[in-house]
Amino acid sequence: MDGPEVGREAERLKILITGGGGFIGSHLSEELLERGYEVFVLEPGGTTKVRHLIGHPRFRVVRDSVMDVSILDSLIAQVDIVFTWRRSSASSITWAIRTRCSTSM
Repeated sequence: MDGPEVGREAERLKILITGGGGFIGSHLSEELLERGYEVFVLEPGGTTKVRHLIGHPRFRVVRDSVMDVSILDSLIAQVDIVFTWRRSSASSITWAIRTRCSTSM
């Protein structure tokens, strides 16, 4: 699967990775950036594994928890796709997506 064409900002997918500061999330971030996507990482812990990506124009780290519903809702509102790598985050993300979908219709 190829990423969006360079220069097509309006069509660039924005992706949120919860728990993205870890091993899997860091590799996923690298691959998605290479394909031209914009990547948001929500990580309450360390960001050592994504340190080399900080400063990339299409990469953002938010140092917070998925348990902070206002932060989670704000991020979900900005992205097209959510990858969750933290077991505890799945129910929070599902709740935020359902809430956002039901209030925006």
